[in-house]
Amino acid sequence: MFDDGRALLAFGASEAMAAYLNDTDLPDAVYAECDVNHVYAELDWLVEGQGRVMSCWQGPSETALYLHGRSFEAMREATADFLASCPLCAKARLVQTA
Repeated sequence: MFDDGRALLAFGASEAMAAYLNDTDLPDAVYAECDVNHVYAELDWLVEGQGRVMSCWQGPSETALYLHGRSFEAMREATADFLASCPLCAKARLVQTA
């Protein structure tokens, strides 16, 4: 409840996870041999039924993949093994964004 009597309404129930891939500090061979489109597709497949990759963004030093789903923790757990084993995901960081 706000001070003026208006009620606060809950909006939405999804959570979001951003996977920020390092675009500058990995060996050149990793960038030459790996494809971010594969990472996008694999993450989308791994969270199927509980979320999906909704968008991506490429900046000067990172590429971000934005996932939305029912639970940040469930998406993190579903993608953990892949993120740990994929060379392009070395030095990646995960952030709960919603």
